[in-house]
Amino acid sequence: MNARGEVLTVDSVHAPDLLWALRGGGGNFGIVTSFTFRLAPITHVLAGPLVFELDPDVVARFDAAIRSAPRELGAILGLTLAPPLPAVPAERHGTPCAVVVMCWTGDADGGRRALREIEGIGTLLGQAVGEMPYPVVNTLFDALLPAGLRHYWKSHFVDRITPSAADAYVAYGATTPTPESGVFFYPTDGAAHDVGPDDSAWAHRSARFLVGFHGSWKDPAQDESIRSWVREAHAACAATALTGSYVNFASDDETPPGEGYGDHAERLVEIKRRYDAHNLFCLNANIDPEATAMS
Repeated sequence: MNARGEVLTVDSVHAPDLLWALRGGGGNFGIVTSFTFRLAPITHVLAGPLVFELDPDVVARFDAAIRSAPRELGAILGLTLAPPLPAVPAERHGTPCAVVVMCWTGDADGGRRALREIEGIGTLLGQAVGEMPYPVVNTLFDALLPAGLRHYWKSHFVDRITPSAADAYVAYGATTPTPESGVFFYPTDGAAHDVGPDDSAWAHRSARFLVGFHGSWKDPAQDESIRSWVREAHAACAATALTGSYVNFASDDETPPGEGYGDHAERLVEIKRRYDAHNLFCLNANIDPEATAMS
């Protein structure tokens, strides 16, 4: 439904410009009331966390493992504080570590090979990887991330992780202020690179990783200290970053929306003017229809 209350069908034939904009421009153009998905059947997966000693080599080896991994492997790396898993020694709970959360959607033999590959990236403190129904993956850390947390996040994209960059990431991972916070690496290669850089509004098809600097905490008294940690970590690790950031990880107090939309910003403004000229949909990383430039 658009800003005029009209219900539109949006696909490659109907309103293709709006489809292009929605794939990266988010909720700036209307309210999506239904989706038609193309899905692959998945029942059970091999998934869970592996906890390692915090070391720059873990970052480099994770990079190498993801570079050569089959597409059935999904994995993220976090430089954070060790979760209180039974498989992790109790004396290490809450201490700096590296955590990989993997999810394998292929056959059992391939899953065992993928698990061995990930286990080999560093000194393993413990792991809780096992077979589970696919929806369970999204619940693994619910107990560690309760409702009501306060958040302040920043991000950048990288196409490579140099040794000096790995050192900088680990230095700030070692100072992670709360168990809910950390420096996280989300692979953006694989299928994301199958789409042309101008085929959708998302502007970061050349990146290999989205790096998120996540500050999350419970106590309002920590507001300024954790925001400062996020700002400092983001700035200190920016030397090899690509231009731009991820709008879903942007804190709205200081990240210009144009930074997230890159070279597609001006086209998005033109489409915004056609579909929401009065900026009804503004509670987001806003594309201002009256903007002459997004910076």
